[in-house]
Amino acid sequence: SKIERATKVGVGGAGQNMQICAGPMRGAIAGLAALVAFQEAAWSNAAAPLQSCDSSSSGACSTQESLLIQTARTHQTGLASKTPSPDGDFIQTPFSTLAHKDCVVVVPSGTHRVAHPTLHDHHILKFANGTNMTLEPCKFAMPPPYTYHVPPGASTGDQSAAGSSCDIGGGQASSGPLASYGSTLSSTLQSFTANVYVPEDPIAAAGNSWLYWWIGSLPKDYSHVLQPVLGYNKAIGWEISSWDCCPGGNMIRSEAVKGLRTHEKIPMRIVADPWVRDQYKVEACSSATGACATLTATNTGSQLVPLIQFETYNVANQCGSSSCSSVRCNFLPTSALAIDNIQVSPPTTWQPISTRCWSLANNCGWRVDMYTKDKGYQPEAIWASPPR
Repeated sequence: SKIERATKVGVGGAGQNMQICAGPMRGAIAGLAALVAFQEAAWSNAAAPLQSCDSSSSGACSTQESLLIQTARTHQTGLASKTPSPDGDFIQTPFSTLAHKDCVVVVPSGTHRVAHPTLHDHHILKFANGTNMTLEPCKFAMPPPYTYHVPPGASTGDQSAAGSSCDIGGGQASSGPLASYGSTLSSTLQSFTANVYVPEDPIAAAGNSWLYWWIGSLPKDYSHVLQPVLGYNKAIGWEISSWDCCPGGNMIRSEAVKGLRTHEKIPMRIVADPWVRDQYKVEACSSATGACATLTATNTGSQLVPLIQFETYNVANQCGSSSCSSVRCNFLPTSALAIDNIQVSPPTTWQPISTRCWSLANNCGWRVDMYTKDKGYQPEAIWASPPR
C-alpha cells in the first residue's frame, strides 16, 4: 500500500529521517504537456525521498492574502545555496502558491502532522498504520519575485515578501477572481463546514491551467492555512484533497480522491479537536462514494479567520503586477461555482467578494451572489454563475 511504501523509506536509527514526497522526474521537462504530467506525478508519488522548501506565491493580493503569503514563507532555515529556476522546479498549489516539487508532500489520507518536540521547524507525520516519519524543513528558496528564505536573526523588516505579481514568470499567471474573508472570530475556530459542488468541465484548458475552489482557515497572524480543496486540471479532471500549509515551509497534501461526478456534492470541513489545543481535522469527501481526503494538523496556531476562495493558474494571460488584460473565460467551468450550507462556529460575518488580478463578473460576465445572514439567509451560500 502507499502507506507501506512511504514508511519503508529511510527507516533507521536516531537522527535518520524518513521522508516522503514528490521525487525528481526523470529526464527533461519540456512543454506544457510535460509540465502537467510532471505535476500529476509529483502529487501522486508518496514514496520518493523528500527534500524541503519554502512555500510561495504570486499576485498583487488582497491585504489578508499578502500578509499570509509573507508570514507563511518566513522560515529561518537559511538561504538556499542555489536558487533553482521556476521552470520545471515549481508547481501550482492552492492559495496562489508556487512550491518546489520536492516540498509538496503527498501523504495517505488519515495522516496526522504534529510539530517535532525538539527540532526547530521539523514535523512528525503519523500514519494510520501506526508508523511515523520526521519531515525536515524546506531548503529551497523560491526565486524572486516570489519569495526568499529568511536567514536566522533577520529583522522584521527583512521578513517581508520580496515581491508579488499576477505574472509569475515564464508566461504563467496566478489569480484569485473570487474570494470572501470572514471577520475575525471572537474565539478560536471550533468548526467550519460547507458543501461545494463539482461543476461542469471547462470548454477548453491548457495543460498548465489549474482551478481551485476551497474553504480555509487562518490564525490571526496569517502564518498557517488549512484547506480542503476541490481542484481541476484537464489531465486529471476534478479531484479533492486536503492541505496543511506550510509547516517548516512544506505543503502537506493528502492523497487525492478522484473520479468525481459532475454536480456531485462535496462536504468540506475544518473541525477543532475538543481535547487538543490548536489541532484540526481537515476533510473533503465524495458524497457518491464516501471516500474522503483527510488530514489532521496540530500546532497550527489558533484558527481565527475563515475564508472561501476560487483561484486559477494560467486562465488569464498578458498579466502585469496587479491585473491581467486578457482572460480565457472558456477555461472556466461551464456551470455554477456553488457553495452552500456554510456554517462557522463561533459565527463570522462574511465580507463582500474581493478579487485579485481579474474578476469573474467584470472580465467574464459571471453573476456572483452572496446569500448571507445580514440578508436573511441561514445557512449562508455563495453562487457564481457563468453567462447564458
